[in-house]
Amino acid sequence: MSLDHETCKKCERYSEEFNKRNNNLCVHLEVTIFNKSWDDRTQTSRRPNPERKKKKKEEIKRSVSALRNSLGGQLLIHLEGLSPEDQSKGNFDEFIDDDLQTIINVDETFDDVYYKKTLQGDPEFVVIDIEPSSAIIITDPKTKFIIDKGFTPDSAQALRFFLKHISDAPNSNHSEVKHRQPFLNDRTLQTITEKRDIQLKGFVFTTQEQTKKKAILGDTKQFVDHLWDLRLPLYVTALAKLKEIGSFILGIGEKEKKFQTKIKGKPVKYVSKTFEDHGIELPMDKYP
Repeated sequence: MSLDHETCKKCERYSEEFNKRNNNLCVHLEVTIFNKSWDDRTQTSRRPNPERKKKKKEEIKRSVSALRNSLGGQLLIHLEGLSPEDQSKGNFDEFIDDDLQTIINVDETFDDVYYKKTLQGDPEFVVIDIEPSSAIIITDPKTKFIIDKGFTPDSAQALRFFLKHISDAPNSNHSEVKHRQPFLNDRTLQTITEKRDIQLKGFVFTTQEQTKKKAILGDTKQFVDHLWDLRLPLYVTALAKLKEIGSFILGIGEKEKKFQTKIKGKPVKYVSKTFEDHGIELPMDKYP
């Protein structure tokens, strides 16, 4: 399916003109994506579709990062439907600026990297001059780094350091697997805990969902889809970066457990968590 700017004659024309002078990309953006729509019949406003809004924000971030990684350039944004009477672009700035801020380095300011202007002769177009980056820009790393409680919230900067580290150290520990899978039995299950190199995932279904559970275990495609729902690919990328790799264990989940103790001599009960075996039995004819 074509992108919006590839089917817009104005986007196509200006992209060709700008390409003669500079690196450029074009994003087609309807004004109703970042402004409320008004319904005369009901006399009410309607917020922009969140899914369309999210997709356009991602498209803009990809375009900006591509230009920053390619010696800079210009991003043309076609604000289709912008009224000639609408001189304010405040909603557009609110729509785009927070994302632009995430695509600058720690030693840069917004003013260093971006300069916005309206295209002379066509106010529907905003042109953003974008400076190149001194370090690789990663807006969606497709990979994670793991900490004891889960994933790091933002791994772009960590990924840059990681890539530099392994390129500077060809004999690093990441070249061989040293991790040993935990040995699990009834006794070790009482002491096992989630930590950086061991991620436990439950496999719990209600009484009404037992048919679904049986279907997942009996069909390899459904089983793989279930692992994807549990974010297995992200865990693989994160665990692979540990010096001793790690384990993703399906079938052990959390449950609440009451504990009794004393605080300042007074008996106190509190609720924490422990783990239980959910007893997965895979059909050997499908999972040899």
